[in-house]
Amino acid sequence: SQKALYALLLSQAYDKNDTEITSDSLITIATRYFDDKQPVRAGYAWFYAARCARNRNDQEVEANALLKAQDFAEMTENFKLKGLIYTEKAMLLQSQMQFDSMIVENKKGYYEFLKSNDVRNAVLTSISIGYGFSHLEQYDSAIHYYNIAMKLSTSLHDNTLTNTIY
Repeated sequence: SQKALYALLLSQAYDKNDTEITSDSLITIATRYFDDKQPVRAGYAWFYAARCARNRNDQEVEANALLKAQDFAEMTENFKLKGLIYTEKAMLLQSQMQFDSMIVENKKGYYEFLKSNDVRNAVLTSISIGYGFSHLEQYDSAIHYYNIAMKLSTSLHDNTLTNTIY
């Protein structure tokens, strides 16, 4: 149990520090150990396994890991985990130029981030939704979501985020 928790926490630390990990040997320890008895940890383990797969451009493994992560996340009330999974699925769909589906997944993530009071991720997700609508040439909808992002971002006082919206 300690090895699995260590593997999960180290994977999370690498991810938070933007250290791109392509090998899944570390996180596999956690995905093998955590199950429906600890669905939050299992969900995060599969989420980070999906990130490893994305980093090595293995979309099939990434998609499967995200589906497993989502199964565990749905057993919980961890809204941030759910939001992260939905937005990760949206990124995969975006890379496949499936903008309609990308928007749907991002909207799910957006609402989960709002439930978890994660304003920063809600802003980033709003921007992504606007980006999807702009690719579909639905500019009124794109502007709507950019305005939502702008309104939410005022409480964060983050100029980088504001510049991204503009």
